[in-house]
Amino acid sequence: MVSLSGRAGVLHMDEGWVMQQAAPDELEQIGRLARSQNVLPMLYTQTPSGPLNAGLKNFTSRGAIGHISDEFEARAGMSLFGAENDELVSRVTEKEYLSGGSGVNWNSLKALWSTEPSGKRTLLRPAVFFHSDLKNSIAPVEVWIPQSFLDLASTNPEDVRRREAKRALHGTLAR
Repeated sequence: MVSLSGRAGVLHMDEGWVMQQAAPDELEQIGRLARSQNVLPMLYTQTPSGPLNAGLKNFTSRGAIGHISDEFEARAGMSLFGAENDELVSRVTEKEYLSGGSGVNWNSLKALWSTEPSGKRTLLRPAVFFHSDLKNSIAPVEVWIPQSFLDLASTNPEDVRRREAKRALHGTLAR
């Protein structure tokens, strides 16, 4: 925070639970000082009850929440945005398929896929996140991630082998 102070910086903190356990007082101080220092702290977590229980709700100015299967955590996430609404919580926890396998559930926030008999999957709709802005207005936002990024980020062993083979080929050609 100090090095970003006055520079319109953004401080990204992944695995927010680590900060909550290791330095809860620091998180509160970041919440109190961020605006005056012109820094935007961003905390990423899979358990929104953590920041809520840590008293960070008053410092939450905006956020995004995707699918969470645990209703308790979904309610905690929506509470951080001041949107404790049963309908929105229901959307956050909806499964991607209708009961009995009767089709995709368009109310789900998860990415929706169709699977052909050959096993090939086709994306019908990407994942959706509810975004809360500075005025606590909630809007659904589709998150399109380019295939080129997915190819680079995949940890699937087959994809990793393919990337490494491609790098080795390019390294050989460059010599």
